[in-house]
Amino acid sequence: MVDLTAPVVLTRAVGANDRLGAALTGRGIPWVEWPAVAFDAVAVAPDALDGVTALAFVSPAAVAMAGALRWPDVPRVAQGAGTALALVEAGDRADVVADPPDADGLAAAVIATVPAGPVAIVRGDHGRDVAPERLRAAGYEVRPVTVYRNLEPADLGRPPQAVRAVVYASPSAVRRLLGANPWLRDVPAVAIGPTTAEALGDHPDVRIAASPTPEALLATLLESV
Repeated sequence: MVDLTAPVVLTRAVGANDRLGAALTGRGIPWVEWPAVAFDAVAVAPDALDGVTALAFVSPAAVAMAGALRWPDVPRVAQGAGTALALVEAGDRADVVADPPDADGLAAAVIATVPAGPVAIVRGDHGRDVAPERLRAAGYEVRPVTVYRNLEPADLGRPPQAVRAVVYASPSAVRRLLGANPWLRDVPAVAIGPTTAEALGDHPDVRIAASPTPEALLATLLESV
């Protein structure tokens, strides 16, 4: 039986859990941060975006860590609703949202949005290029633009304890936190989206939020536990 007095664990980088944390606090639900990711900005060459016909953002972190860049006025393609929301919250826009929100979906969205040409894939250093073979076969120049390094925080391991649920915000958070804490497989898991849910594999209790917003994540938590 789930201990309803136990905290919900939030796994995003420090500072990125505040909105969901505030929503949990508003419902009287305790929460703690166990960051499973840390980001370090990477300098981007001044000419990296010259001549691109579209910008494809692979994650909210890519949007956040590239905030200081001056983007050309070309279509923005977001890999999923969370990335689109991050663009809007950064004062920008998302012209197209990939569906499904995965690498193949993003490639298909690019192909449907702009003619063949140079496309900037705005990403971190840990992911693979967005279906480069599909884009290149269609005549696109794939131009990866790495804006951050995804680092593993030290001391991820924690002793078994009462936890109401864990909100996993990325596949890397799943791999790192469960790798360091196998006992968390016995704790209900809420995945921020289908890609993260896939990373949870055979976890016995996984719920997928309808969208990556704090409101949807809170609703999923309340339904689950």
